[in-house]
Amino acid sequence: MNAMKDELKEYRQYVATRLNQLLPYLQNYALGDFSTSIGFPDEPDEFTELIMGLNLMVDDVRDMHGEQEKTIANRRDSENRLTALNQLQGKLIRPGSLSKKMKRITSGLVDILSADFARIWIVNKGDLCALGCVHTQEVEDHHVCLDRNRCLHLI
Repeated sequence: MNAMKDELKEYRQYVATRLNQLLPYLQNYALGDFSTSIGFPDEPDEFTELIMGLNLMVDDVRDMHGEQEKTIANRRDSENRLTALNQLQGKLIRPGSLSKKMKRITSGLVDILSADFARIWIVNKGDLCALGCVHTQEVEDHHVCLDRNRCLHLI
């Protein structure tokens, strides 16, 4: 009977020691720090499956946290773009010439969307048809001019 009690006492001490080894990791996880995984023992024991499960859970939480951070960053970027577009709209409402407003639009879009460039085209009557426009000279290509009353003009 004493041997069994000693064995049980030894096992309880072993379990307490193993749980104390896990405690710092669990405390970090409880505080939201998932930067470390729990190392596996040299010899598999009763805690190996628990450690494996905790590590898998921590990996999943890390992945979810990363996705959440990306979502937050994307939303913040969208909010910043909307704010900038609203400010641009406010500038366009003010009095000014059409050419200045068009310049504000293109410059604003380049800044807001981080674009390399922006251009505004309008549809108007052809003005270069008789002066050598490349589209009036095409006959079979997809660039052929279909309607000289509707040409694109860069502003």
